[in-house]
Amino acid sequence: SYEAFCKKQYGHPCISIYGFFSPADRRLVMNVGLGIGTLSHELVHPLVEADFPDAPTWLNEGIASLFEAPVMPKTGEIHGVKNWRYRRLQAAMASPRERDRVSVEGIFGLSDAVFRGADEDLNYAMARYLCQWLDSRKQLWAFYRGWRDGVARDRTGEGAFRAATGMMPSEATATWRQWVRSL
Repeated sequence: SYEAFCKKQYGHPCISIYGFFSPADRRLVMNVGLGIGTLSHELVHPLVEADFPDAPTWLNEGIASLFEAPVMPKTGEIHGVKNWRYRRLQAAMASPRERDRVSVEGIFGLSDAVFRGADEDLNYAMARYLCQWLDSRKQLWAFYRGWRDGVARDRTGEGAFRAATGMMPSEATATWRQWVRSL
């Protein structure tokens, strides 16, 4: 079983109920009983880590989460459609306690440690739907390439975001939120 494998291979329970990529031994480990979404998600991690080793966790997980619900409308093209993470984002946007956190600039401000912290489920949802929004505007890969290629001079990625979208992250929040609500 998935849990038995983790205990035997790593000496402890699995770090996620879904699956994970272990960079140390370059291994994808997943609970396939939960469906193909975990496989398509985990396949993204070694690709991003090889192509953009400086990518922050929020971008790596945002792209991986985008492909949990993949559609392939034509040869050589893949996109993500709305999935189970949407409910968490919707709830946060409706919550007086959380709504101010739901912002593009908030996503850019997530350190890897904060991303993995107490609000990890919301952070995944925000990163995923930011990536889906960019993809729907045909700007995701221009943003990704711009940040990857210019990371030495653009550590935050805000310059690459502006080059791809024409907006700074703080200027994009209202448009992004409106798009999220329209799903």
